[in-house]
Parts: sequence; structure tokens; C-alpha cells
Amino acid sequence: HFNMGNSYYNKGAYDKAIASYEKAIELNPKYDSAYNNMGNSYYNKEAYDKAIASYEKAIELNPKYDSAYNNMGLSYAKKGAYDKAIASYEKAIELNPKYDSAYNQLAWLYYGQNIEHTKGLKLSKKSVEIKKYMENLHTYATLLLWNNRYEESIESIDEVLSKHDYLKGLEDMTAYFLLLIVKQQKQRLNELFQKYPKLKNEFKPVYYTLMYFMQDEYPTEYKRMGLELKETVEEMISEVGVLAKKYNAEFP
Repeated sequence: HFNMGNSYYNKGAYDKAIASYEKAIELNPKYDSAYNNMGNSYYNKEAYDKAIASYEKAIELNPKYDSAYNNMGLSYAKKGAYDKAIASYEKAIELNPKYDSAYNQLAWLYYGQNIEHTKGLKLSKKSVEIKKYMENLHTYATLLLWNNRYEESIESIDEVLSKHDYLKGLEDMTAYFLLLIVKQQKQRLNELFQKYPKLKNEFKPVYYTLMYFMQDEYPTEYKRMGLELKETVEEMISEVGVLAKKYNAEFP
């Protein structure tokens, strides 16, 4: 039943996965992994309270279950219960000091809440030192940028962009590009578009948002934007304003 649950989970059939995990637990009430994976299924259904209850049961059965703590942190973060999320990530790290994902998630939470700049950067650096996953490198690049360490940030994002196959599945890349604009690093972003020509196709709205803010340098480029992109680009221009306000920057 547990393996069947995993199979359903991997197919995105979360209700069937939950039913399978429940059956596995019925047969073995101390099946901590079944509770954890059931929590993951609830998480993907955005049923965060049920997810947390499942992770808590997994931890009750196995107090050293580091990934259950990490997963619980993700659920608390989604609910906006940031103190509990932080405590959960910190517990995961305490149990497993080489848990790169927990360092990464905690760093990203600090960035999202605009708190603990230095601590967040240290945590993100640690995640990259443990594993150079694309997600870890992306977070590190973002937190370097957040801390106004521009050259190092570009070096880190270069490692992400050079592994181009990973890009489409990577969330928050647009947010990184917009933060470059917010941080008055428009020329650096333009250089990335020149260095990696495929970026312009994959991130067309970002490119034209950049051109909007670089009309002094490129007066005609923004006007080449198709009508189909107009609404998305206008939303991104507004988002730059929101980010500038959040991160106490001048509007570009």
C-alpha cells in the first residue's frame, strides 16, 4: 500500500495516494514514513493543517525524522506561521547538519520576510557548500543580490544559467531578474540576456520590462513588444515597484 501510495503521489493523484497511505497505516500504525508521505500529499493539495497533523504524527513516532520537520516548516510557511516554520527548519538542521534543503528553505523564508539579511546569506551559502543544486544556487544568488553583493550574485546565477536545461522548471527566476532591476543592476541583467540568447525567448516579458526601464539607452526596443505581452509586462513593471518598496530601494 505504501509503494502504491508513492506511485499515485508521483502521478499527482494525491487523493488516491492518501487513501493508500491510510491503508498502510491501518496495517502498521507505527509507519512513520506513511504519515510523512501522506503529509506531502496534503501539502500538494494545499491542505496545510492536515499536512502538519500528518508530519506531527510522523515525528511522534520518530522524533529524529529530519525531513518531516523540514516538510512541516514548508507547511507552516505556506500558512504564514513564520515563527513555527523557522523553528521547524532549525530542528531539521539540528537533527541533520548536512540537510541542504532545510538551510535553503530557511534562508528563502528570511529573504521573503526581509529579515535577518546576514544570517539568511550564511544559511544559503551553507546549502550551496553541501550541495550545488540549482535551487540552492538560485537562492544564494538572490540573497547575495539582497545583500548588495552584485558581482558574487551574478557569478552564482551564471552557474544556474549555464545549466540551461534546469531553467524552465526553476521557480522564482523571474523574481531574481526583477530584483536586479530593483537593485539598479539593469546593465548586468542586459548582459545576461546578451550572454544567454535563449533567455530572451524564455523570459520575454522580463526582457521587455527591462527595456521599459532602459528606454534612455534603447529608445525603440520596448516599442517592439507585441500586444500579447503588454498586460504581462505592465504587471511586471508594477511588481518592480512592489519589490522596490518591500526591499527599501528607489524605484528604477
